[in-house]
Amino acid sequence: MLSVGVYILKILLILSTPVNLRGRGFIVFDAKKIWFTLWNLYLFHRAGPASVGFSSLIRDILHRSYAIRYIQQFSYKLDKMHQLNFYRLILMISLSWLAIPAQAQSLVITTQPQTPEQVVRELYDLVTFPAGTTPDWDKVKSLFIPEAVIVLRTSREATTVFSVDGFVADFVRFIEQAKVEQTGFTEKIIRMEPMVFGDMAQFLVLYEASIPGRDFPPQQGVDNFSLIKKDGQWKIAAITNEVPAEGRPLPEVLRE
Repeated sequence: MLSVGVYILKILLILSTPVNLRGRGFIVFDAKKIWFTLWNLYLFHRAGPASVGFSSLIRDILHRSYAIRYIQQFSYKLDKMHQLNFYRLILMISLSWLAIPAQAQSLVITTQPQTPEQVVRELYDLVTFPAGTTPDWDKVKSLFIPEAVIVLRTSREATTVFSVDGFVADFVRFIEQAKVEQTGFTEKIIRMEPMVFGDMAQFLVLYEASIPGRDFPPQQGVDNFSLIKKDGQWKIAAITNEVPAEGRPLPEVLRE
């Protein structure tokens, strides 16, 4: 805890800009830099000093150590009373911010899927979009591990294996070729069969895909999700896809 306080104190010294107004010392803080710092403190709280964001910030502090010397030189110009108040304020703010990382974590994490089921549902929500828009593909990619594999039924006789980028590119081609951006697209979960064990999870999902305003009926399919818990977050490791057909009925666990 003490080491974190020291880091915060150093950060505040860089973020603060001391000014002398009518013989009195004041401290001005850059709001953008403060929010950037809070984010990096949140990363540090979650990942420790090895966090890339926090480490880069510490390197920046070291490279800009002249700022600390500048503030020290400024404080020497103040009388003893103002000098004491100057450092009291710095210390008070740094101590009060020791609780910030946990608060920042609670604010950020609540917006992220926290269970494997939430991750699965989030994917279907993201690829469902109204007319005139397209999915947020960065958010879609964030649900997967980089090495994830997606296997889709692409014709009656064949399946195709995609990487995450390949999956997104194939979806974009579908949107462009079918002019789905003009109509929107819906893919909703009908029912699912979950299995969660430790840091792995398996979800069998019956979904229904449709293009609003088109004559053909909604198309049902089955997605099999494999998820893992990595660095405290659930991510999709693989998806395999199949569609029901003659001689290939729905799995019994997904029937009504």
